[in-house]
Amino acid sequence: MKVLIASDIHGSILHMKRLEKAFLKHKVDQIILLGDLLYIGPRNKMHLFYRPEKVMHLLNKWASKIKAVLGNCDSEIDQAVLHFSLPKRQTIKVNNYRLHLMHGHDFDLQPFKIIDGDLVFFGHTHQVHLEKKDNYFLFNPGSITYPKGKEPHTYMLLCNDKIELYNLNNKLLESFDLK
Repeated sequence: MKVLIASDIHGSILHMKRLEKAFLKHKVDQIILLGDLLYIGPRNKMHLFYRPEKVMHLLNKWASKIKAVLGNCDSEIDQAVLHFSLPKRQTIKVNNYRLHLMHGHDFDLQPFKIIDGDLVFFGHTHQVHLEKKDNYFLFNPGSITYPKGKEPHTYMLLCNDKIELYNLNNKLLESFDLK
């Protein structure tokens, strides 16, 4: 199974359309979204491409493939208009891995029962993170709309036993072996 992981869309239709091109290019089976889907929040500047209603329609088009979690900028109304659930955290199984998903604004591993080889994904910081901890892996795909520092707009792909980091031009930036 091929899975695309992204975070922090913040209502940008421009970046959402580029992400949709990535879905299609990679022929993904599943899409994981780590929160902050429709709204910008008070810390980010309003951008020309801020169209949460259009992002909502595009996300709903792909709803059957999406697993997502609630971000700190997501609201109850988002849960009413999106055709997929937004739990605060969730654990899913992909291939032979357990993926623990959270937005990360209240980063806490305690709700998860972490076992050897588990993959933990979070967003919120808008910065890429790829790390092997003692017995698990910790990943942040960065942000497709508001990357921090000098980082590019990025997403990740889980395929077989690798995590790959791509920019929104679908250029491979880094590959991380899970074995």
